[in-house]
This record gives sequence, structure tokens and C-alpha cells, in this order.
Amino acid sequence: MKKLIVSLTALVLVLAMCTFILVACGSGNGDGGNTTDNVDYSKTIVFYSTQGDALQKITSNAIAAFEAKYPGWKIDHRQPGGYDEVKEKIISDFQGGVQPDLAYCYPDHVAQYLQT
Repeated sequence: MKKLIVSLTALVLVLAMCTFILVACGSGNGDGGNTTDNVDYSKTIVFYSTQGDALQKITSNAIAAFEAKYPGWKIDHRQPGGYDEVKEKIISDFQGGVQPDLAYCYPDHVAQYLQT
């Protein structure tokens, strides 16, 4: 169990690092077209997930470690609901032009995102 927790923590950190690199190399103003939130998207990574209490604590620790290592960056972790709610939220966001930078989802959901 401990090995699984360590592996999941490492995975979240790797995904956060990949997102950091992609965001840093991106172009545009970085606001994702979202003007309804009071979040500075030029230094924020928006992350959608659905997690139980055990994984939420691990994710919170990973986010805190990332933000400590990269001052000025913020992970905006949102939990729209279960897997289907996350999928529907992302599809809706794609259609509105304001998708998250990172999302925890199933592979078949990604296929639907590509169609959108």
C-alpha cells in the first residue's frame, strides 16, 4: 500500500512538472480565455480531478511541494465531481474555449476530448 501511495505521489508530481514545462513553453497571455475567475492564469495550472479522501491528501501534499519548489506558480485544483462530471465539465470547457491545463481521467474520455 505504501509503495502505491509513493507511486501515485510521484505520478502527480511528474504530471505537474510536464504541465509546468508545457505552460512555460506556451504562447499567448495564458489566461485560457477564462475571465470569470479571479485567478492569474499566467502563473496558474488548472487541474481537474476526482479523488477520495486518501488521494486528496496525497495530491494536496504534491501540490504544496510543487508550489514550494516553483514560487510564483499556483496549482488551482478543482474537483467538479465524479469521472463523468469531470468529463462533461472538460467537454463543456473545450466548447467554451477554457479547458484545464491538466486533468485526471480515463483514456476513453480523452478520445472524446479529441473529437471536441
